[in-house]
Amino acid sequence: MTQENHELRRVIDMMNRRGHSHEFAVETALDRKAMERLTAVEWATSSRSKFGLSVTNIRSSDHDPPDCIGLLAGNEISIELTELVNPKILRAIDAARKNGQRITASDELFDAAQWTPDLLQSGIQDRITDKNARYDGRICVDVLIIHTAETWLSPFDVEKWLPTFSFRVPHNIGSSFLLMRYHPGYSETWPVFSLTGHLPTL
Repeated sequence: MTQENHELRRVIDMMNRRGHSHEFAVETALDRKAMERLTAVEWATSSRSKFGLSVTNIRSSDHDPPDCIGLLAGNEISIELTELVNPKILRAIDAARKNGQRITASDELFDAAQWTPDLLQSGIQDRITDKNARYDGRICVDVLIIHTAETWLSPFDVEKWLPTFSFRVPHNIGSSFLLMRYHPGYSETWPVFSLTGHLPTL
């Protein structure tokens, strides 16, 4: 097996092992850096299309936090990322695998994978609150990207539900966004939604 094929096999196995929201599976620190940078690039592409926001030259940060750095109007902005994922499903898949079982398609997991407005609002708020607390005044980031690949979370539902939500404003985060994996029939880019703060302007 060539090195290229070996790496492809590793990535496929890594995604299969996760078993849920596999697009954001990571195994090593390099995997995480690559995933974060590529996700930030997708956010920039979507934000340019939806908001007219031009963030370029996105790269991994040498000092974490932030995860990434980008350029807006010639000035650097800091970008942090965090994943919105159902931990109950990940734990159940991992426990089943350890017992030599597969439960990805079970009725129990299907029910757990369904989203409601309350679950989405609390899930987003938890991600914002957790990240804001971790900074604790040490730094302020310009952009927090909450990315998700939840199969049963539709951007059409998110678009309908978000106007009814309110989030506590984080002191250490300039603006936050929800970024969803590509959804055919919704938009040409990954669906993106503004959550808190204002679009970064310099």
